[in-house]
Amino acid sequence: MNKEEIRAFKLFIDRIQTSGDRKVTQLFDLIKKNNKELSNDEILKKLPDIGNLNALYQLRKRLRRYIDHSQHAFFFANNPELESLQLYQLGKQWFLRQEYKLAGDYFEKAGKIAENHQLLDILELVYTGLINSSLHLTDINPQHYIDLRKQNLKKLSSIKALDELLTSLSYKLSISQQTEKKNEQTTHLLQQTLEDFAKMPEISTSPAMRLRLTEGLAGLLLQEHKYNELADFLENSMYKFELDNVFNEYNHELKLKLQTWLTNAYFKSGKINESIKAAGNLRSSMLEYDSAYYDKYFIFYNSALIYANTINNMPEAIRILRDTIRNPLLAKHPIYSLIVNLNLALCLFESKEFKPAMKQIASLQRHDAYMQADDNLRLKIEFSELIMRAEGDEWDTVLIRGNQIQKDYSENLNARKAMCDLLNILLRIARKDGLIMNQTKDEIKQWLITYKSHVPESQVIDIYEWVKKKYQFQSSSETLTPN
Repeated sequence: MNKEEIRAFKLFIDRIQTSGDRKVTQLFDLIKKNNKELSNDEILKKLPDIGNLNALYQLRKRLRRYIDHSQHAFFFANNPELESLQLYQLGKQWFLRQEYKLAGDYFEKAGKIAENHQLLDILELVYTGLINSSLHLTDINPQHYIDLRKQNLKKLSSIKALDELLTSLSYKLSISQQTEKKNEQTTHLLQQTLEDFAKMPEISTSPAMRLRLTEGLAGLLLQEHKYNELADFLENSMYKFELDNVFNEYNHELKLKLQTWLTNAYFKSGKINESIKAAGNLRSSMLEYDSAYYDKYFIFYNSALIYANTINNMPEAIRILRDTIRNPLLAKHPIYSLIVNLNLALCLFESKEFKPAMKQIASLQRHDAYMQADDNLRLKIEFSELIMRAEGDEWDTVLIRGNQIQKDYSENLNARKAMCDLLNILLRIARKDGLIMNQTKDEIKQWLITYKSHVPESQVIDIYEWVKKKYQFQSSSETLTPN
């Protein structure tokens, strides 16, 4: 519970508390003060007035019931969707009791809130309630609400169709990121469909539709790796949204999502200073509305700073990474924690701190989330360790770990031809304890020729650039050109 929720509970308990509820407050305060979960024996020892174990069970149940009641009242009072739904339900109850005037009043109150916040699903219920009430009330013109319901249904149908499209887009985006492939026909279909939606008049008049469409188009540009276009599109869209006061507490998470995409798009398109500025705007937004989404988005903000500083200031990037690893919030994001620890290893490697880098990546493989990661990510991590060992000329370890990688990831390696061929070359070098024979040297040159511009950018370490730097060919007769 956050501070506002605790305050709501205290106000609630003060209103309904009897002499018998004093123990409820004591139990609540005891639980709130302790960071760890207390056992029943510990609670009875600290609060002996409770009595026995059975009495404690009953007290826990009463505390839970009071918390539920206070939370119910708190969330309804602070969420227009829940508040309007509650008013509609009250109107429905009065309608069933044939108090039609009272029912109509509640329906109208619910409708005003729903209209102000574009809650189209609830408006459908409200308009239906008012149309039914008009059968019993002469002062309600049913045709007015019939027309409103028709307009609302049209908007609702468009939004639901757009939601379905965005769900398909999200799935396609997820699959393309995992497989590193794109279905051009599907991409074209999605783009054409989104463009058709943009021509609909409901889009320009509905903030909800505009936001959904923006999210969909941005996702499409992200999928196609069109980072310059994505940065321009989001920059213009966010500016217009701010001018029109589109953002509010209830779509705030979408704002944070779009800001995160903008920050990353700037970085990917080489606009490092703009990326750092956008990250600052993201952090400012994270602090809004009682920092409701700060815990969820702090990793994206930190990552943006880290990536930017790997270009501008590597020691600063390493400092931020180490601070992030010590941050207790990271425990809430196990997979991201894995990525942060991996990034620290890579930054140390880039800084030529090879022993700390190898120590970091070894500890990474003992991370709780490591075995939860998919095989592709684990392969990339283990192959990165192999490169670090090769860079440090630890060829005995390269031989052992390389053979194990071949055994554990044979299927994944078959789908990664460049990585598979490089692994075979490294194993041949390792068997000669780092000595490069002429035949192996030719294989390296051919590997560089074959895979120039054909190594996926999703590699943890850029294996192509590493091979070029590690095995430089100095003489003009050994220039990397096809035979």
